[in-house]
Amino acid sequence: MDTPELKDFFADNYFGLGRHNGSNYRTQEALMQGKQSLVSRFQNTLAQLVEQRQAKVDRLRNTQLQTEGLCATTTAQLDMACKRIERDMAVLRDQIEQAADGKGWILEALNRYQIGFGKGLREAVDFELLGN
Repeated sequence: MDTPELKDFFADNYFGLGRHNGSNYRTQEALMQGKQSLVSRFQNTLAQLVEQRQAKVDRLRNTQLQTEGLCATTTAQLDMACKRIERDMAVLRDQIEQAADGKGWILEALNRYQIGFGKGLREAVDFELLGN
């Protein structure tokens, strides 16, 4: 789905965030909390999109009720629009569930974060302990 909210989420520099956190926090717990923070933010973004779409479906259904019996074509078009939006909502809900397991659309962002975390950790250890 091509929404500004999702574009904004995926446009963030998760590698850089992971690198920063890895160099500053350096623990497995920090890595897991950072990843969970990304998952939660992603799930909240998707939940907001679901709510927006549900409001649109509600408006369309209301209009459909008002046009029922007046114009069969308009009523059918409104029904089709609602079904399309409901399919989108099902995809978003599925992605919310998959994100809890680190799967689906969120996987790339989580991988970039983890790679950055590892790099930041190695660089910090090299700098402080090895003097490189």
